[in-house]
Amino acid sequence: MKVYTFKIGLFILVMSFLMKPASAQSTYETNISTAAWVENFDEMGSYSNALLPGGWVFSQGTQLPVYSSPLNAPLQYSFSNPQNFTTNSAAENSRACTKSYDGFSADGGTAPTSGSRINWGDQTTGGKNRSVGFYSSSPSWVSPTNFVMFGFTNNTGSNILSVALNFNIKRYIFYSASAAAFFYYSSDGANWTEVSAGEVGPYNTSSTRFYFFSTGPNASNVSLSISGLNVSNSAPFYLCWQFVVADTTGSGSQGLGLDDVNMAFTLAAPVFSLPPAPTLLSNINAADNAILTWNTIPGYIYQIQFSAVMPTSNWTVIGAITASGTSANFTDTNANTRNVGFYRINALGH
Repeated sequence: MKVYTFKIGLFILVMSFLMKPASAQSTYETNISTAAWVENFDEMGSYSNALLPGGWVFSQGTQLPVYSSPLNAPLQYSFSNPQNFTTNSAAENSRACTKSYDGFSADGGTAPTSGSRINWGDQTTGGKNRSVGFYSSSPSWVSPTNFVMFGFTNNTGSNILSVALNFNIKRYIFYSASAAAFFYYSSDGANWTEVSAGEVGPYNTSSTRFYFFSTGPNASNVSLSISGLNVSNSAPFYLCWQFVVADTTGSGSQGLGLDDVNMAFTLAAPVFSLPPAPTLLSNINAADNAILTWNTIPGYIYQIQFSAVMPTSNWTVIGAITASGTSANFTDTNANTRNVGFYRINALGH
């Protein structure tokens, strides 16, 4: 019987190990698994009752909104002045637009209703370039104010350390009321941090109502960075845009929308951990075959290698298996043709 020397070769397998903390996310967030993300709302089309894309929520209330509130806003605003929702003490959320308007087509063939949640478009693009926002006059934007929120779950596989954000605030209609937009972010959808670099306005006013559908809306581009974050994998994160009209007469109005939202994430380096190294056992059966046994991780692919000399960098692959349990066996039926040699188990991962 030939004598064989068995040796486990040195190998390193790097495996990402990420803890998944408990998340308090509601039912609206969308998953983001890439380091860059874009939303331009064009998929909504020109439908008046279009729903916002996944993760997006309208809100109205007397204070900053709560993302996890129920979708309890009425599908259509009241035509009264002031609108009846101004008497509500709790925030109201919705994913439904109440109007679609691009200057030549609108819900019912009419102009937007003051206070409406608008699916905006313009004639210069044939109504194909959409944005989302509000058309309103005081007091509907003063108490309460109107918001567009976005919530997502970090599914990138790494912690998010910062967000580079770019977006457009578009003005389609303006009149005698001054207006502005503000930006916030949150880790829980309830406690918001304002970013002054995200403020747009105040917009100018006019004694005559102006429309920008035939020429395209006035667009204000905003670029900002949210730093100092540590959003864990599987944890939620929230953005919020607030639209405010400063007018006490109730006659002034502004039509504003949000469009072309781009995010790019700075991700933390993955956390690596080594799995346990295989412990290789062996024996020779009556047919002079070498039987190798080692501990495994279920689902991992293991490659069996052989070399007649040591040290060496020239290993010959003689087999491979996918582990179905916590141990595996491999029989080298050519062992009786070898005088001496070394075996190595290389774990390749999933």
